Amino acid sequence: MKIFLYSLFVLHIAVQSVQSYCFAIGANPGFKGPPVVQQVNHTTVLVSWDGLVTRVDCADQFIVKSGPASSPSDFIMSDMMNTSTFKLVIPKRIPELKYFYQVIAREDKGFWGVDYNKSPKTVFATSINNKNIKAEKQEDKEKKTMISQASSLNMKIFLRKYLVWVVVGSLTILLLLFGLFVNLVQRRTRIQAVEDNI
Repeated sequence: MKIFLYSLFVLHIAVQSVQSYCFAIGANPGFKGPPVVQQVNHTTVLVSWDGLVTRVDCADQFIVKSGPASSPSDFIMSDMMNTSTFKLVIPKRIPELKYFYQVIAREDKGFWGVDYNKSPKTVFATSINNKNIKAEKQEDKEKKTMISQASSLNMKIFLRKYLVWVVVGSLTILLLLFGLFVNLVQRRTRIQAVEDNI
């Protein structure tokens, strides 16, 4: 009898640690659409998924994933938020650079692992010229610095993605030109050899 009670107690503790896991088939948290992204100022956005979550009772935490749209592998993840949080302010965005935003409903299934249920992505870029926000007192020098940071980030992303192809293409063109040069030299020597024999 003691073993039965002990087993029942351990099972109760194990089940209690996984409160939000929904056992029914198809009972997973999901999203009706992508998150709504709004500009707070030139470098800050507000990401909201209020009213977009289905089966929030099955989620354990929310996470927001974001990064440059042109380089999705350079993403960052927010800290885990409880399921009563439906908004997140994300600072340090480079103006005029497009970022993607995606909300993830994390579902801890205990022994069976963790599910990451993802929303569709929203692509959004803050604007220096947005008249719908209060103008910040920034000097022109700071604006130019932000724009140059955006350009350098875009250049770094471009180089990282396409540098290999540019190098391979350049080497291929050089090889073709070298082959043409060698071919022309060989033809001239053959023509001169034929003329010398005549």
